Amino acid sequence: MCPLGVLYMSSMCPLCVLHVSYMCLLCVLYVLSMCPLCVLHVSYMCPTCVLYVSYICPLCVLHVSYMCLLCVLYVSSMCSLCVLYVSYMYFICVFYVSQMCFTCVPFVSYMCPTCVL
Repeated sequence: MCPLGVLYMSSMCPLCVLHVSYMCLLCVLYVLSMCPLCVLHVSYMCPTCVLYVSYICPLCVLHVSYMCLLCVLYVSSMCSLCVLYVSYMYFICVFYVSQMCFTCVPFVSYMCPTCVL
């Protein structure tokens, strides 16, 4: 395991630890591309979420900080297409999150054809 992987291993959930040990080089590349907020969230993100964050980092900086815990967990389980959809819907999603947070997840799920997968 690379040094960076070792440093993050102690604070990662079991799934993330497995992700680091099996995909160390790839994981390092993703971690290096994360914004500070993403790095702080790594400790409770699943491996899939860590992968997605590398693609939605600008969205994460501006969006995740405004999301309720339920929405954050939902984003972490999205497929790559769902994540892209959310990034396109950023301004609308912010409105939904701030005005009716608990309905944001069903709204995104309904609008994205692959969420159910």
